Amino acid sequence: MSANHRFTVEEIEGPSKIKKLLLVLGLLLLLITISGFSYYLGTKNAKNQTPSIAENFQTPFPTNEGEQAPSPSPSGSPTPTKRGQKAPTPTPTPPSKMKVILSTASRDGFRSSNGAGNASLEIRVGRNEDFVTRGFLSFDLSELPSEINMQKATLRIYQAKITGSPYNAGNRLKLDHLTFGDILDSADYSLPALYSNFKSLTISSTISWKEADVTSEVKNDQANARSRSDFRIHFETENTGGDDKGDFVYFEASENTLKTGNTPQLVIVY
Repeated sequence: MSANHRFTVEEIEGPSKIKKLLLVLGLLLLLITISGFSYYLGTKNAKNQTPSIAENFQTPFPTNEGEQAPSPSPSGSPTPTKRGQKAPTPTPTPPSKMKVILSTASRDGFRSSNGAGNASLEIRVGRNEDFVTRGFLSFDLSELPSEINMQKATLRIYQAKITGSPYNAGNRLKLDHLTFGDILDSADYSLPALYSNFKSLTISSTISWKEADVTSEVKNDQANARSRSDFRIHFETENTGGDDKGDFVYFEASENTLKTGNTPQLVIVY
C-alpha cells in the first residue's frame, strides 16, 4: 500500500462496529443470567411457603354405588352411616325352649300275639317259640304350652337289656304311629296304625338310648286335636321261634322296673 493511500470511512469504522456488537451481546447474556438466577430464587421461596397436597387433602367417605358422598363431618361430629337413614336395629332371635314329656305309666308296656301282656313292667319287643311281642308308649300332649311353634320332637327310649339274638340277620325295630284307648289292652297289639313303619331304630345291641325323630307325627296329633301321641314298637320281621327264653329287647318303662332311671321321653323343642 502506498504512503499516499487514504482510509475510507468503512475501513476506519469496521473494527469499532464489531467491538460494539460484542459488547451488546455480552450485556444481553449477563441480563439473561441474572434473570434466570432471580427466577430460581423466587420459585424456591414459593415452594417453602406453599402447603403440601397431603396437608390439604381430605379422604372422602365411602359410598354405596349410585349415592353421592356426604361432606366430611366437622371435627368431633359423628360420621353418618347413610345420608337420611338410621342404622337398622337387628331383630333378636328368641332362644329355643325345650319340654320333656315322660311316658304315661298306665299306657306303656307290651302286648303279645297270644293276648298276654303287661302295662306295669318294662317295654318288651321280640319273640319266643310261642308268641310275638310288641312294645307301646304314650305321651300326654296337654303338658305342652298352648299354641307353641314346634321345631322338633324326638322320641327317646333306653335299651336296658337283651336276651337271645333279636337283631339277628339285620332285623330292625320299627315304629308305628297310632292312637289307642285309655288303657293298654290286648286289642292294641293288632290295632290299625295311623302310620305304619314310619321310622327305624338302630340295630345296635349296645345298652344305650335309641332315638327317633317323630316331629311330623306329634304335629299331626296336634293338628287333629289329639291329646296324646301313641307309638308301637315291633320288629320288621315277626315270627315265632328261638327257645323258651326267646329273642327280646327290653326298654325301660315309666315304672323304672329295670332300675336304670332312664324312662321314656318325648323331647319337644319349640
